[in-house]
Amino acid sequence: MVNPEEIRHRLSEIKEALDYLRSSKEEIKSNRESYLLGRYFLQIMLEAVFTIGNQIIADGGFRKPTSYKDILMVLKDQGIIKDDLFLELIPFADLRNRLVHTYWKISQNELLEIVNNLSPFEDYAKIVVNYINQ
Repeated sequence: MVNPEEIRHRLSEIKEALDYLRSSKEEIKSNRESYLLGRYFLQIMLEAVFTIGNQIIADGGFRKPTSYKDILMVLKDQGIIKDDLFLELIPFADLRNRLVHTYWKISQNELLEIVNNLSPFEDYAKIVVNYINQ
């Protein structure tokens, strides 16, 4: 059984990141510290997305994913996320790796583009809530 408390904790990390990113668009544009904090919150949010995915996969006894992209593929293959959400989230697997390994290459403009479309993360969180409440 998925540990709902652990998942809720990760969901709260996603919500906190979404709240910061949504409320800080202007500051991210003009303030270096806000930009750096925005990058950090984006990384935390992506880690939470993939950690939740791994927990769902392990609990379901689904095949073990081989990469961050594969976590999303397994969730899609199992019908947990739909094709359209999969396509919206898949670029974030690469972004997660860039944030961890080459974080200095994430520009303010790139971060702002992401901040202007946070709906895939909101949709993912809703799906997870429905999944753990089944």
